[in-house]
Amino acid sequence: MLHTKYTVRNKRPSYAFLMEMLWVCGFFAIAACIFVMAFAKADSMSRKAQDLNEAVMAAEQEMEQTFLSEREGTWSVCLDQAWKPVSEEPDSRLPGTDGPFPEETYAVLRVTSQADGGLLNVSILVDAHVSESIQETIYTLEGSHMTEREEEDRERNSENRQN
Repeated sequence: MLHTKYTVRNKRPSYAFLMEMLWVCGFFAIAACIFVMAFAKADSMSRKAQDLNEAVMAAEQEMEQTFLSEREGTWSVCLDQAWKPVSEEPDSRLPGTDGPFPEETYAVLRVTSQADGGLLNVSILVDAHVSESIQETIYTLEGSHMTEREEEDRERNSENRQN
């Protein structure tokens, strides 16, 4: 039996360098995955923040219009990706709050308005319209406004008291 001696010429190969390279490649692969997930989450948060901002503006605008017109009832307003009403008609409100909604609908304002004495109570729910069965609530706004009839009655009562 021959014994092989490792000398300077036929030195046993060392795999330490390859193992170190595998560890470095693995570390960079894991770091890349973490950073991609972080950027995807940041993008999602940015879109949700933009949707919230647009929902607040749309709900406030619809509430102001409802207070000015003193309209009572329940209706929906469909909005597109640019948060503009889907319908080109001046009155783009749909009666009720259930679909079917137009195909290009991105968000739905669900408005409920009712008079209670001299107050007009309005509740607005803004939903992201993913599909007919999937709705994600973005924002809810509730408010009350004194109607003109009540204001006129108060003014007459104050005038009568002064006389």
